[in-house]
Amino acid sequence: MLPPMPEGTGGAAGASASHPVLGRDGKALAQPVPDKYSTGALDCPPPVAVGCGDLRESKACQLHEWVECRPGCAGYRSSAFVCEDGHWQLREAREPPCICEPEPKPPELAACTTRQVTVSPSELSPTDQCGVALSCRDRDLWVECDGESDGTGTSLCSCWLDRRPVTLRGNPYTGEGPRACFSAAVACVAAGL
Repeated sequence: MLPPMPEGTGGAAGASASHPVLGRDGKALAQPVPDKYSTGALDCPPPVAVGCGDLRESKACQLHEWVECRPGCAGYRSSAFVCEDGHWQLREAREPPCICEPEPKPPELAACTTRQVTVSPSELSPTDQCGVALSCRDRDLWVECDGESDGTGTSLCSCWLDRRPVTLRGNPYTGEGPRACFSAAVACVAAGL
């Protein structure tokens, strides 16, 4: 069984799964990374013809579109839309941070090859979620983390080694995005290899 997609991506309006996360054997390690997804209470971007003056729900949304920063490193370009004067307006467009590995890479992962890193934003942070695929000593490792968004500066993380879940000690991990993912990868390697 493959790990689930990060919160906010699966089933989001307009989400499409087009970027596979593959192991050394060419088989899926995790659910494919969506090409785009939206957050907020609405499908995003709203159709141009749709007015928003009488909406009773959220009058804001974000569209996140997958961008390859460099081979093996991806993020999402984010466009924030708001309802102003009864019409939808683009408020902000933000490029992905394209930070995929911590500097320096943790020495405990020296024997590992980074295969893929994807950083996903939310309404609260441009690096709220991450997924990291590593090959370590002929084994495949998949880690994903989701920022807690509670002011603690921590993320809850999960890990799979050769597609089997590994219990992580130390959850939650400090930071978010790649910082949290690589810290969890160190714990996963220690627990499973």
